Amino acid sequence: MATETEAPLEAILRDEGRTLMIVGGLLAVLGVGAILFPLLSSLTVGLFIGGALAIAGVAHVAHAFSASGWRGAVGEILLAVVLLVAGLAMLFNPVLALTSLTLLLVAYFVADGVALLYFAWSLRTERGWVWPAVSGGISFLLAGLLFAGYPATAAWALGLLFGVNLLSTGLSMVVLGRAASADLAPTPPRTPRPDTGV
Repeated sequence: MATETEAPLEAILRDEGRTLMIVGGLLAVLGVGAILFPLLSSLTVGLFIGGALAIAGVAHVAHAFSASGWRGAVGEILLAVVLLVAGLAMLFNPVLALTSLTLLLVAYFVADGVALLYFAWSLRTERGWVWPAVSGGISFLLAGLLFAGYPATAAWALGLLFGVNLLSTGLSMVVLGRAASADLAPTPPRTPRPDTGV
């Protein structure tokens, strides 16, 4: 007998249909904003990642003092230096950092495409399964376009392609959530016709 934690993916999806639609709608809105302002969204992504790397570097410095043994502390400090240098370089010069982020975004789109295609394959018996597959195909297409134009288009393509990916992923989540919610909608009771009583 299957427990609640072992519920199939289809059952979980039906329970979370409304949440899928809300999150998908938010992703789609963010995607439209990134498409309308590609340079701004590219710089924002660069600053966010730079800040995250710098914070991670500070966290590793703090953890180095609690590492057991001298060898562990040295490893933590070396990792902290790498993270801090990379993070601060991106924060102080985000335009130059966009070329590195472009290659990372290519890797992200490839991984996102693989994940979405696997998700679609595991839901192939459900309504709306084709939309995650389409979104995964778009991710692969974006990765190819971004890599083909590298490095000349890095300044605007990073934000534009990231926005397109957010939009397609958000729309696929909305469609999938609507399909799951429609499966749960109760059928209205049949009322007898007054002339026949049937």
